[in-house]
Amino acid sequence: MSKLTLRCLAGALLALAFSAQAATDGPLAELRRLVDAGQFEAAYQLAQSQRPQQGDAHLDFLLGLAAVNSGHYAQGVVALERHLAAVPANDRARLELARGSYELGDYLRARREFEFVLRYNPPKEVQTNIQKYLDAMQTRDVGSSRATSRSYLQVGAGYDSNVNAGTTASQMDALGGPVPLSDPAAHESGSSFMQFMAGTQWVRRVDASLAVFAGGDLDHKSNPAAPVYDTSNLGAYGGFSLSRGPGLYRLTLSEAQFQLNGDKYRNTLSLTGEGQYTLEAGYLLNAVAQYAELSHAGANVIRDSRLTTLGGGVQKTWAAPWRPTLGLQLTQAQERNLHMRDDLSRSATTARVSLAASPSERLGLSLGLSTQQNHFAQADLAIGTVRDDHTQVLDLGLNYLWSRNWLLRADAQLTDNASNQALYSYRRTFVGLHTRYLF
Repeated sequence: MSKLTLRCLAGALLALAFSAQAATDGPLAELRRLVDAGQFEAAYQLAQSQRPQQGDAHLDFLLGLAAVNSGHYAQGVVALERHLAAVPANDRARLELARGSYELGDYLRARREFEFVLRYNPPKEVQTNIQKYLDAMQTRDVGSSRATSRSYLQVGAGYDSNVNAGTTASQMDALGGPVPLSDPAAHESGSSFMQFMAGTQWVRRVDASLAVFAGGDLDHKSNPAAPVYDTSNLGAYGGFSLSRGPGLYRLTLSEAQFQLNGDKYRNTLSLTGEGQYTLEAGYLLNAVAQYAELSHAGANVIRDSRLTTLGGGVQKTWAAPWRPTLGLQLTQAQERNLHMRDDLSRSATTARVSLAASPSERLGLSLGLSTQQNHFAQADLAIGTVRDDHTQVLDLGLNYLWSRNWLLRADAQLTDNASNQALYSYRRTFVGLHTRYLF
């Protein structure tokens, strides 16, 4: 007899005990009848009216089933957590908890609960359904924050119309009058590119709510037609995450280095705090606060600065075909130069609207529009005016998980930066195709 069978028998015995109790309790008997009949919304409303009894394992189990199956995912997750604290062997409750976490977008929790059930070798049809959820999360995880990333290797190629963010203007206004822009480095340089990326993350769960993590990422992009603009990003990070009911909180310390043509250009040391809170009806709130120190190499040391960022947003996911998700994010950043060059200090306000959908478990689509306003603190020493930039970025993405470990990704990005100083006005088109192996 398998471990899962024994666990199911134990769960069945517990259910019989609960039923015996419910038989003498009218509201609980009616609640079970509604759940068994599939009338989940009516069952949820009835369970909500029994709040004085919440904390009873039987009521929490029925409330959790009714809530998850009627779209009240946050309430269902909380009720099922209470139930499993008292009855940890109830795999039906654990599966519903995993499904509720998935619908709320908490893929880290959903993955953990699904994989817990898989350890006990459930029936084939249960394994198949769980794998569909795992595949869907893997498809979406590739575009998510690295805190939920898995180890990967990625190679890709594409075309970048402006690898150096160069201007199309032929001259700029300076204190002494118009100045021709004859230096080729000031003008846009287009090139095909090849890209290699790799990353890994190690996670250790301390208890049911606390986890520590550490990892690293490498991203190298070479431009055959403009090799002087080859770039590399190397980063390492570590931190911890804490989950409390519908809330998930994360603190990350990271160190990153940006290299240009093989030489160090900038190091960034940052401390980032993030929070996510799930609400009813598929809403997810998020907030972020970051402090960063940017140190530059060589002649660019004059650009050393401190950067503080505050942001927040809301995301709505509909429990409908394609699982459409609409997001809105607002961010305010302040960069202060450390060498009394206030012409290099700036404030930046960013707004982003995004839309994502999953037509199938293996296919993910994304569309985003960002706008950023950069205002510098003081007039440029050479040009004589205070720089103001307005940047708009339209990005599109497609992920296709063509096997459990191989993912195909296509990207396109259009950037338009309008500046009152012609030297910094530019347009850029980026298209790429990548394949990623997920460990």
